[in-house]
Amino acid sequence: MQFADIVPQGPETEHFHKRIHCRSGHISVKYRNYVLVWGGSREVHYDMETKHEYHDTGEVMMYNCCTEVWTRLITSGQIPLKCSGSTGVILGECLYVFGGTILRLQQVFNDGEGTSFETSSNALYKLDMRTLVWTELHPSGVCPSPCDKLVSWEYAGKLYFFGGFGPNPQNLANVPFMYIESSEDYAHKGWNNQFLCYNPEENNWSWPASKGPTPLPRAAHAADIKNGKVYIFGGRLLDERVNTLYCIDMETMRWTENLTNLSDECPEGRSWHSFSFINDTTAIIYGGFSKNNMILNDCWKLNVGPNFVFWEEVPLAYDHGHPRFLHNTCMGRPGELIIHGGYVQPYYQLTFYTQQLADALLTLNFEPKSLYRLCIKSCLKNFKETSSQWKLLPKTVEKTLKQRLEQINY
Repeated sequence: MQFADIVPQGPETEHFHKRIHCRSGHISVKYRNYVLVWGGSREVHYDMETKHEYHDTGEVMMYNCCTEVWTRLITSGQIPLKCSGSTGVILGECLYVFGGTILRLQQVFNDGEGTSFETSSNALYKLDMRTLVWTELHPSGVCPSPCDKLVSWEYAGKLYFFGGFGPNPQNLANVPFMYIESSEDYAHKGWNNQFLCYNPEENNWSWPASKGPTPLPRAAHAADIKNGKVYIFGGRLLDERVNTLYCIDMETMRWTENLTNLSDECPEGRSWHSFSFINDTTAIIYGGFSKNNMILNDCWKLNVGPNFVFWEEVPLAYDHGHPRFLHNTCMGRPGELIIHGGYVQPYYQLTFYTQQLADALLTLNFEPKSLYRLCIKSCLKNFKETSSQWKLLPKTVEKTLKQRLEQINY
C-alpha cells in the first residue's frame, strides 16, 4: 500500500485539516486497524457566499486507531463520481461503495467552466486496498433502484443492502419491496425497503427471500451486524422519524418485529444518527435528528444477548461532545467508539461563517485505553518537557509522536 502524508507544510495545513473532518454524507468504515473516510460534502465560505462542495473521491483519509495518526491515500482507476449519501462496506481487502447522490457534469463551456446536477445512483464500485485502484462493477441480475441514505453490511462473503431514498423504481414490478413517494417537493422521490444481496464471486445481484415482518420503507437509518444478526434502528418515513428496532437473523433470513418497548426507557425517534457495536454484546446509538427537528447528542447502549435486548442511556455527565447528525461511527479499538464528521447545528440555525460541520474527531471510550496510547497522550500533553528525550525512544514511537504533534498543531 502506498500513501501520502496528510500533513503538508506551510499554509495548506488548515485546508487539509478541514478536508479530513469537515464533511457529511460520507463513508467511514473499519479496515484492519484503521478507519477509512471517503466522499461526502461540506460547506465552504467564499467572500460573502457559502457554497456546497463535494469532497474529492480520488482520495481516502485513513486513521490509525492505535497511533491516532491520519494519512491520505491517493487512488486511481475508475474513480467514482463525487457523491454524498453512499454506503460502504469492507469485504476482505476491498472497500465496496454503492448508491448515493452523485454530482454529474451537465455542460462544459468554452472557458472550461461547467454546470452540473445531482441525481441518485445505483452504481457499485470496488476499491482494492492493496493496489488503491477503483473498479466500477456491472453485476448481472435485477439491479437495485437508485437511492441514497441506505445501510449495508457483509455476511458470509456477500454484501447486503437495505432501504434508502430515491426516485420511483422502474422495471422492478417483479421484485417484492415497497416504495412510498414523498408528499413534499423532492422531484418524485420517496422511501423504499428494498433488501438485496451482491455476490462478489459471481458478480451478480439477487433479492433474498426473507421471513417475518419486514420493516417499512425508511432512509437515514442506521445498522450494524454482530454474531450473524443485523440490528436496524430508526430512520425517516414521510414526516415521521421512528425509534423502531428490527433484527434479521442472517442464517435463517427471518426478521424479528419491532424490539423497542415503548413502556421502557428507550431512545426517541431519529434519523441521520449512528449505530455501531463496540463489543459482542453492546452497540451504541449516538446523536441524530429528532422528529422535532432538533439535533441530538444523547448516547444509548443497546445490550443484546441470546434471550434479551434492552436499552440503557449513557448519563449526560459522560462527555458526549457537541450534538451532531449526519456523522458516522465505527469501533476503533474494542470498547471504543470513533465519531467522525457531521453537522453540529441544525440547518435552520445556520448563518454565514457559522461553523456548522464538526471539525474534530470525537472518541468515546467505554473501556480503558491501552498503556501505550496513554503514554503517547502524556508525552504530547507535556511535549515541551519531554520532546528533547523523544530521540531516545524507539524510532517508530518517535515518528508517531512527531506526526501526532504536527496534526495536533492544526
